[in-house]
Amino acid sequence: TLFRSYHECPGKGALSCGVPYTCCIFNQTGVINTMCGYKTLNKERLDLLHTIHIRGCTDAVLIWFMDNYSIMAGVLLGILLPQFLGVLLSMLYTNEIGRA
Repeated sequence: TLFRSYHECPGKGALSCGVPYTCCIFNQTGVINTMCGYKTLNKERLDLLHTIHIRGCTDAVLIWFMDNYSIMAGVLLGILLPQFLGVLLSMLYTNEIGRA
């Protein structure tokens, strides 16, 4: 809700109808322009392609997962397989102790 109070459109203040400067695409000089998102909520997405990041973080993460699904599947298998084998061996060991 803090974001809305400063950036809602129409609103009061210099940041109204804008996005936070963390959404800005930084230039090559490394100087941070904190007002680059000024009045961007009223513009078309394609007009802002080189000014701000128009894709949200959630979308970017999902696209990264889709692009790297084989790596993610390998990591998941590498983590879950030893866990499963540990549980299986523990169950077999407790059954052997119970019989003795």
